[in-house]
Amino acid sequence: MKAPVHVVYGGAHLFTSKTPEKLGKLALKALDEHYDERVFPSELLPRVRQKLERAPVEDLRIDFEDGFGVRGDAEEDEHAERTAKELPEARDYLCGIRIKAGPRGARTLERFLAAGGKPDVVTLPKVTRVEEVEALASMLPEPIGIELMVEDVGALFVLPQLIAAARGRCVALHLGTYDLTASAGIAAPHQKPEHPLADFARNMMLVTARGVRLSDGATTVLPIGERATVHRAWLRHYDDVRRHMALGLYQGWDLHPAQLVSRFFAVFSFYREALAESRARMRAFLDASERATRVGEVFDDAATGRGLYDFFARGRACGALDDSDMVT
Repeated sequence: MKAPVHVVYGGAHLFTSKTPEKLGKLALKALDEHYDERVFPSELLPRVRQKLERAPVEDLRIDFEDGFGVRGDAEEDEHAERTAKELPEARDYLCGIRIKAGPRGARTLERFLAAGGKPDVVTLPKVTRVEEVEALASMLPEPIGIELMVEDVGALFVLPQLIAAARGRCVALHLGTYDLTASAGIAAPHQKPEHPLADFARNMMLVTARGVRLSDGATTVLPIGERATVHRAWLRHYDDVRRHMALGLYQGWDLHPAQLVSRFFAVFSFYREALAESRARMRAFLDASERATRVGEVFDDAATGRGLYDFFARGRACGALDDSDMVT
């Protein structure tokens, strides 16, 4: 799986080999308890349920940073070694670890690798200097990839240098919305995913990180508590997911199992709602053999054809679209 639609962050102290299965069961429980067709469309319900039953987690991060907190060295060492042994070698989801910045993070990574851990990626938070990336790259055996957290405004202006410092192994940039806005002095009540500074960061990532997977940050309003509260949190998360996808970031963070419900309703609706128009445009584009085409009020050239191709490829990969939806 090369293009996951989300990444689930969970504290390392909670991780076991059964974590993805457990998250799926908890998500299904939330769906059964709180689903309402006035919140999410009923026509997507079978597709979302099937996704939660078969592959609820596409990407997972064993978190030794914020989700783990400040703990003693002995305790963190223990969890680094334990989670390395818990991580299945054969798995149908991507999995990596997020380490702390600095010496403590390096120590955790060394313990994890020495205990036999084989993550797909290592996520480095709060990056601002190329030396930090170079140090991580020197520690990692092939083919482990590197993810960089964009959490400081200073990093926005050196993204190409940071990516280059990974020596061809930078596979993703992850936006840390709240740290980023805090680094610019934005007051806490206004540190939100829709803040203009966060959009500026997304745009900088889009134009400077070609060929690198981009992930949006988290929605921290969690679907916990009574039914009405869960519905409000679901709708907030749904709106955030749809928004970052429209901006060109097709992956985002999930922090709670019940967010898997709103994640997949949002992702699937993004593709299903645009399917009819996209099929018509793609069919006309293919019929014209890459000549400029016109369907209704929309003029499509070769560049737009690539966008339509990506739409169908991403939609099929995540389960929003089926073989029967493809244009041949």
